[in-house]
Amino acid sequence: MSRIKAVFEKLKEEGRKGLIPFVTGGDPEPGQTVAMLHALADAGSDVIELGVPFSDPMADGPVIGLWPRASVHAKFWITWLNSVKPTSTRPLS
Repeated sequence: MSRIKAVFEKLKEEGRKGLIPFVTGGDPEPGQTVAMLHALADAGSDVIELGVPFSDPMADGPVIGLWPRASVHAKFWITWLNSVKPTSTRPLS
């Protein structure tokens, strides 16, 4: 069973809703992403969705499409995220 599925099973057993915030990696700046993820986890998030910005986000619609521009301009890419993953003290998938 995946960790995410396990979280949903636990929430169902406890009869509660989950807190699942969405964060665009690198926004507002790449140096703050890891600290933001840890703060969200410490605040009780059940799952955190980390969006990876891309240069042509038309499929996301106008609101989310405009949001990650700073991340794209700051060159926050999946390669940066992969460099953080081995050093994280929290599980990342």
